[in-house]
Amino acid sequence: MNNKVLNIIIMILFLGGLFYHGGHLFMVWSQLPSILEPHEMDQGISKYVLFILPILSLFSWYFLSLLAKNPQKLNYVNLTENNKEVQYTNAIKLMTLLKGFSSLALVALNEGFLRDMLGMNSSIFISVSIILLILCGIVSILFLFWAATLKD
Repeated sequence: MNNKVLNIIIMILFLGGLFYHGGHLFMVWSQLPSILEPHEMDQGISKYVLFILPILSLFSWYFLSLLAKNPQKLNYVNLTENNKEVQYTNAIKLMTLLKGFSSLALVALNEGFLRDMLGMNSSIFISVSIILLILCGIVSILFLFWAATLKD
């Protein structure tokens, strides 16, 4: 798949998830108490904590986008003059997948937290978040094995 098309698909998914979560957070903001008391905690936390993960997801998106723009600055396994363009192309693809999966995972996790605070079912969002984070590791390992077995 072309890197540009992949980037557009990942961006649409991320922005869709971010806008969905932002809209949901905005709609239920007045229903949330000023101090949230999760089940597992002894003391409450401010409801403004719900902004940390979406902001972190934006930073993650930005940082991984910077890495994708400069693939020649990354470290590579088995890099030669003959295969460097292929390696750079796949590094861009890897960074695109990682920024999409990790950013979506943070937004899904935050949506799960929000739903939990509202007494709604949050298991699907927590599960999606865990699956996306596992995919980050799997994709990284697959690209590493691909690069290690690459021939000139």
